[in-house]
Amino acid sequence: GDIILFIRFSINPLECLLLLVLSILLPLISGFIGIITNLKYPKLDWENETVAVKQNTNLPVSVKFRSGIEEKSINAVDFAKMCENAHADYITVHSRTREQFYSGVADRNLIKKVVDSVNIPVIANGDIDSGESALDMLNITGAHSIMIGRAALGNPLIFSQIKSVLNED
Repeated sequence: GDIILFIRFSINPLECLLLLVLSILLPLISGFIGIITNLKYPKLDWENETVAVKQNTNLPVSVKFRSGIEEKSINAVDFAKMCENAHADYITVHSRTREQFYSGVADRNLIKKVVDSVNIPVIANGDIDSGESALDMLNITGAHSIMIGRAALGNPLIFSQIKSVLNED
């Protein structure tokens, strides 16, 4: 099958290695291609690069991005629209800035703005650490789905907890 590895990131080497491994394994497991971007380089032509990936595969193409590099440069809505224009099949938004890294609180209202601005599925990411927070994320943002990150490392049962809470609703 098609396997395309497309990462543009400028982060520490350990994260790069993890992303590299995930980008190789995920298409094998689930049949999709992900584009992971670093908005630190806005002059790069992300739209044309996304279009190029889309034109060279039959697999769904997704793009995951943060809200921006820092608080004064939040550009998630514009970037989401660019992804949609580039024919991404869906997007994942982590609503913390790169500068925040793991600190602060994920901005669920920003994800809602992204959901309202595009007509492709949006996956919400950030601060989902329980079934209740997953339900809250979906209710506030209107996102099509959620992505679990660090919380799964400390609590592998989180997925069954989320399923249980979502089935109650």
